[in-house]
Amino acid sequence: MSMNFDTLIIGGGHSGLQQGIALQRNGQQCLIISAGESSRPLRDPEWSQAIERHRFEDLGGVWLDDRVIKGVLKSANEGDLLLHVFTENSGEKFFVADQFILATGSFYSGGLLADPVHIWEPVFGLDVDYEGKHADWVRPDFFAQQPFMTFGVRVDAQGRALRQGRPVLNLQAVGSVVASR
Repeated sequence: MSMNFDTLIIGGGHSGLQQGIALQRNGQQCLIISAGESSRPLRDPEWSQAIERHRFEDLGGVWLDDRVIKGVLKSANEGDLLLHVFTENSGEKFFVADQFILATGSFYSGGLLADPVHIWEPVFGLDVDYEGKHADWVRPDFFAQQPFMTFGVRVDAQGRALRQGRPVLNLQAVGSVVASR
């Protein structure tokens, strides 16, 4: 059994909600799947996830409190296509969309995971831009610009996420999950 949308947004923080609000205003039917609270209030105490969520829902957007755990991809000539996603709580139900947006954030919100040797994107196995080992990812001065803050998912010139060097043609990556080098 599937549920179909024009656009499915993975991540309900600032970037995901802004995308959803804009798309809903343009007549698209959007689903946001969000695993929890955004880390944005740590940087911007004036921002309210609840207010933006209500704005999104008032425009007809659908919100689901859940976590995307995997996606099904199909190889195409120019890249890959994301066909649908499954969540922790959906059982055999899956979610289909023409377009997908990855807005899961970086390390603080679980959009990127790390061990002492590697950094990875946990849902689709997307290519991640990072250098060196753990000792190279941080500076001793806590207040200095930290190298790990630039790490993230690799995208092509159109903002499509890359997987094994190939674009996922219908998966845009936005916000802090994207590498900023």
